[in-house]
Amino acid sequence: MKDEMPLEEIFRQAGTAKILQYLYRKTNDGTENGIIVSNILYECDICCKTGYKALDLLDKWNIIYSEKVNGFPPKRYYALTNFGAEIAKDIISIDSKLQGIDKKSNIL
Repeated sequence: MKDEMPLEEIFRQAGTAKILQYLYRKTNDGTENGIIVSNILYECDICCKTGYKALDLLDKWNIIYSEKVNGFPPKRYYALTNFGAEIAKDIISIDSKLQGIDKKSNIL
């Protein structure tokens, strides 16, 4: 869609918010440089097709990056870009605020 905002495109795809939150929590402290795709899919409880679509979309918008490591089997590690870390932090903040809302009365 030509007039679509990046936000709409990114969050229409299932799994993007979960992946961003997961990558931020796992890599923000500096102990992990990247996460292999199988761990992302498992920890985010996302099927392969959905997960790969979400990862491709996040990569397209330079929110995440990947690094292929040769070996057997070859592995691809994913991590947030600096831009992606900022977005993930905002998503975590919004999610935290939404969890504090009383669903019936919309009162914090």
